[in-house]
Amino acid sequence: MLKRFGLKYIFLAVFIDAILVIGALALATHLRTTLPYGLVEFNPIYPDGIPPAIVYVLSAVVWIGTAFAVSLYDPRRIFHAVDEFQTLTLTIFFFALMFTGMLYFTFRETSRLLMIYAFVVM
Repeated sequence: MLKRFGLKYIFLAVFIDAILVIGALALATHLRTTLPYGLVEFNPIYPDGIPPAIVYVLSAVVWIGTAFAVSLYDPRRIFHAVDEFQTLTLTIFFFALMFTGMLYFTFRETSRLLMIYAFVVM
């Protein structure tokens, strides 16, 4: 049995959150290529409209960094479900800002609409 906010529990929560963030980005990529919203132009860097695999890894790294910066996994800050919801919402907004900024400086060819889809899916 995992003790809530024990070290094993925190590692498991971080791992599951990272997998879910990668899944949300993959789902947003799928939605971006299938939904008819927004103009999909041919891009020679991303011929299928799918960002490179490093973007998915970077999304997990940025999520983990943002979650620890906002103290999402700190048991001393979370007393009630409302506190956890507020911290999670703050983490999602900061992650969206950090990840979009990181993609702007590194992979500029990534669709802005894809980032909006990823933010909505989260």
